[in-house]
Amino acid sequence: MTSQKNDLRPNAREALQKFSAAAQEKLGSNLTAVVAYSGSLALSEAAAHDPAPVLVVLEEVHLQALDGLRQVLDPSAGVEIVPWVLTRRDLKRSTDSFPVKIRQICQSHHLLYGDDVLSGLEPDREHLRLRCEQEVRNLVFRLRGLYIGRAHRGELLENTLHQAAIQLSRSLGTLLFLRGVEAPQGRRAVLTTAAENLDLDATVLLTALDAGSGGKPVKDLKKLYGDFMEAAEKVAVGVDRDDLQ
Repeated sequence: MTSQKNDLRPNAREALQKFSAAAQEKLGSNLTAVVAYSGSLALSEAAAHDPAPVLVVLEEVHLQALDGLRQVLDPSAGVEIVPWVLTRRDLKRSTDSFPVKIRQICQSHHLLYGDDVLSGLEPDREHLRLRCEQEVRNLVFRLRGLYIGRAHRGELLENTLHQAAIQLSRSLGTLLFLRGVEAPQGRRAVLTTAAENLDLDATVLLTALDAGSGGKPVKDLKKLYGDFMEAAEKVAVGVDRDDLQ
């Protein structure tokens, strides 16, 4: 898999660089690499309150090292830095159990310090397909249950749709890759491209993404919820093995 490097999020750049420098000083030779990544989130979409995920690769993971990382996290930095702590061996062995996440990190990351630990990592296509199918089917099942508990409160339904659209965009990025379509960076771009290539209604996907964002209330919210569930179910079917061969 070809690694694609992105610049750091503008609103998190200083905090990430300070974290990396402090981790180097605190952990010394036990620190192999510090990699900031954004997954499916484009730099232009990042808000000040969004956490900044960081892959921290250590030679050995033990409580002393974890205490060291805890000590260099600065709660006053204005950005929540969320470390994912692995060894190099963990990383290589996780391509089957975390194929989607590792692929997203490989596609959108910035090496802050150390070795290029992502070089040569390539999750198996079947592992990607299975994980993608699990994620989408789980989303569909969750949407059914959440509707029962939240249908009486429009603001809760809107927030549910917003979060579901974010999750679906991640899975759609994987599905586009499996179908040989280059997925763009950014949630809106992924949803739009997926709609064009997978016969989905872009208006439904984008309206769900915008729901609960402080704009105008969604018209006919229950219909949108039903249409979005139908779209998610269609995606789940689309991840079927026969459709990807």
